[in-house]
Amino acid sequence: PIVFTDLFVNNHRVVIGEKSPVKKRIQYTEKITLSYWQRSFGLRFAILNYAESYDRVYYRLKGFDKEWIPADIKDAISYSNLNSGKYELEIIITNEARDLKNPLTSKSISINLKPPFWLSFWAYVFYFIMGIISVLLLIRTYRHRIENKQKRSMELFEQAKERELYHSKIEFFTNVAHEI
Repeated sequence: PIVFTDLFVNNHRVVIGEKSPVKKRIQYTEKITLSYWQRSFGLRFAILNYAESYDRVYYRLKGFDKEWIPADIKDAISYSNLNSGKYELEIIITNEARDLKNPLTSKSISINLKPPFWLSFWAYVFYFIMGIISVLLLIRTYRHRIENKQKRSMELFEQAKERELYHSKIEFFTNVAHEI
């Protein structure tokens, strides 16, 4: 069987604790949840077969790698600067024919990379609400501006009508005085 032996996050070996992405030993962990600033990780694995009758070891990160990558047991599998999302790391052992579809044994672990807070669900809700508030404020400002423009035009219209009325009264009294 294949077992995971070490987990490295940002080039530091992970120890089980309060702020650790794993709550139990990596050999028994099926899912790892990493934060946005923990986008670089590595895993070491071991094959519990002392006869070494296997031919090749391959791995791939589902959701990132398109093809299987040959692995060296002495090196750690590492990925860096991954985008947020859900991935699955698979390791397989093949026979001499290197049949990748029918491996001798396999092991997988799910890896969930959380998005940064500015790309999280609640951030999008906040952006949406702020967008609606901005649109409503723009509409309110536009309406207020139009109302002020209409008030000003009404005041000018009223002033013009008052002047017209004043001139017509003066003209009337001038005509009446002239007639007298």
